Amino acid sequence: MKVSFGKIKITTPPKFGGPIGKTLAGYTPIQRCSGIYDDIYARGVLIEHKIMGNIKKRILLLSLDVLKVSLIFSEYIKEKIQDEYKIYPKQILIHGIHTHKSVDISGEFSFPGGYPAILKGIMV
Repeated sequence: MKVSFGKIKITTPPKFGGPIGKTLAGYTPIQRCSGIYDDIYARGVLIEHKIMGNIKKRILLLSLDVLKVSLIFSEYIKEKIQDEYKIYPKQILIHGIHTHKSVDISGEFSFPGGYPAILKGIMV
Protein backbone atom coordinates (compact mmCIF):
# COMPACT_ATOMS: atom_id res chain seq x y z
CA MET A 1 0.00 0.00 0.00
CA LYS A 2 1.19 3.51 -0.83
CA VAL A 3 -0.08 6.74 0.72
CA SER A 4 0.70 10.24 -0.47
CA PHE A 5 -0.18 13.58 1.10
CA GLY A 6 -0.33 16.97 -0.57
CA LYS A 7 -1.30 20.56 0.07
CA ILE A 8 -1.73 23.47 -2.32
CA LYS A 9 -2.65 27.10 -1.76
CA ILE A 10 -5.97 27.98 -3.43
CA THR A 11 -6.26 31.59 -2.23
CA THR A 12 -7.15 33.64 -5.30
CA PRO A 13 -4.11 35.73 -6.28
CA PRO A 14 -4.57 39.52 -6.55
CA LYS A 15 -3.98 39.43 -10.33
CA PHE A 16 -7.21 37.34 -10.61
CA GLY A 17 -9.24 39.60 -8.33
CA GLY A 18 -8.11 38.24 -4.97
CA PRO A 19 -10.43 37.55 -2.03
CA ILE A 20 -10.57 41.12 -0.66
CA GLY A 21 -14.08 42.54 -1.07
CA LYS A 22 -15.62 39.15 -1.87
CA THR A 23 -18.42 37.78 0.31
CA LEU A 24 -17.56 35.43 3.17
CA ALA A 25 -19.57 32.25 3.50
CA GLY A 26 -21.87 31.57 6.42
CA TYR A 27 -22.59 35.00 7.84
CA THR A 28 -25.82 36.91 8.27
CA PRO A 29 -25.68 39.81 7.73
CA ILE A 30 -23.35 39.06 4.86
CA GLN A 31 -19.76 40.13 5.50
CA ARG A 32 -17.05 40.87 2.99
CA CYS A 33 -13.39 39.90 3.15
CA SER A 34 -11.31 42.80 4.44
CA GLY A 35 -7.91 41.11 4.34
CA ILE A 36 -6.02 37.83 4.39
CA TYR A 37 -5.16 36.40 7.80
CA ASP A 38 -4.32 32.89 6.57
CA ASP A 39 -4.25 31.44 3.08
CA ILE A 40 -6.88 28.98 1.89
CA TYR A 41 -5.63 25.48 1.06
CA ALA A 42 -6.71 22.26 -0.57
CA ARG A 43 -5.30 19.16 1.11
CA GLY A 44 -5.26 15.71 -0.37
CA VAL A 45 -4.58 12.11 0.55
CA LEU A 46 -4.07 9.53 -2.19
CA ILE A 47 -4.22 5.90 -1.13
CA GLU A 48 -3.12 3.24 -3.60
CA HIS A 49 -2.86 -0.48 -3.18
CA LYS A 50 -2.36 -3.38 -5.54
CA ILE A 51 -4.49 -6.47 -5.62
CA MET A 52 -3.52 -9.71 -7.29
CA GLY A 53 -0.02 -8.35 -7.86
CA ASN A 54 -0.65 -5.74 -10.51
CA ILE A 55 -4.17 -4.21 -10.34
CA LYS A 56 -3.98 -0.73 -8.80
CA LYS A 57 -6.87 0.52 -6.67
CA ARG A 58 -6.87 4.19 -5.74
CA ILE A 59 -8.91 6.60 -3.65
CA LEU A 60 -8.33 10.35 -3.45
CA LEU A 61 -9.63 12.39 -0.52
CA LEU A 62 -9.66 16.17 -1.00
CA SER A 63 -10.39 18.68 1.75
CA LEU A 64 -10.95 22.33 0.80
CA ASP A 65 -10.79 25.27 3.22
CA VAL A 66 -14.30 26.48 2.29
CA LEU A 67 -17.76 26.35 3.86
CA LYS A 68 -19.01 23.74 1.41
CA VAL A 69 -18.47 22.49 -2.12
CA SER A 70 -21.34 22.46 -4.60
CA LEU A 71 -22.03 19.32 -6.62
CA ILE A 72 -21.35 21.13 -9.90
CA PHE A 73 -17.97 22.38 -8.69
CA SER A 74 -17.15 18.96 -7.25
CA GLU A 75 -17.92 17.26 -10.57
CA TYR A 76 -15.78 19.83 -12.40
CA ILE A 77 -12.82 19.11 -10.12
CA LYS A 78 -13.29 15.36 -10.57
CA GLU A 79 -13.36 15.68 -14.38
CA LYS A 80 -10.13 17.70 -14.37
CA ILE A 81 -8.43 15.14 -12.12
CA GLN A 82 -9.61 12.30 -14.35
CA ASP A 83 -8.27 14.05 -17.47
CA GLU A 84 -4.88 14.73 -15.92
CA TYR A 85 -4.21 11.76 -13.60
CA LYS A 86 -6.58 8.95 -14.69
CA ILE A 87 -8.23 8.78 -11.27
CA TYR A 88 -11.92 8.24 -11.93
CA PRO A 89 -14.69 10.35 -10.32
CA LYS A 90 -16.07 7.45 -8.28
CA GLN A 91 -12.62 7.18 -6.65
CA ILE A 92 -12.59 10.81 -5.45
CA LEU A 93 -14.18 12.31 -2.34
CA ILE A 94 -14.25 16.12 -2.07
CA HIS A 95 -15.49 18.07 0.93
CA GLY A 96 -15.34 21.51 2.50
CA ILE A 97 -14.15 21.82 6.09
CA HIS A 98 -17.08 24.14 6.90
CA THR A 99 -15.06 27.21 7.77
CA HIS A 100 -16.80 30.58 7.99
CA LYS A 101 -13.52 32.37 7.32
CA SER A 102 -13.35 31.69 3.61
CA VAL A 103 -14.76 33.18 0.44
CA ASP A 104 -18.23 32.00 -0.64
CA ILE A 105 -17.68 29.73 -3.67
CA SER A 106 -21.26 28.45 -3.76
CA GLY A 107 -22.95 31.79 -4.45
CA GLU A 108 -25.40 31.41 -1.55
CA PHE A 109 -24.22 34.56 0.18
CA SER A 110 -23.90 36.81 -2.87
CA PHE A 111 -27.22 38.67 -2.42
CA PRO A 112 -27.67 41.28 0.34
CA GLY A 113 -30.62 41.03 2.71
CA GLY A 114 -30.23 38.32 5.37
CA TYR A 115 -31.94 34.94 5.36
CA PRO A 116 -34.37 35.59 2.45
CA ALA A 117 -31.37 36.56 0.31
CA ILE A 118 -29.55 33.36 1.34
CA LEU A 119 -32.56 31.31 0.24
CA LYS A 120 -32.50 33.21 -3.05
CA GLY A 121 -28.79 32.39 -3.40
CA ILE A 122 -29.48 28.69 -2.78
CA MET A 123 -32.20 28.62 -5.43
CA VAL A 124 -30.20 30.59 -7.99
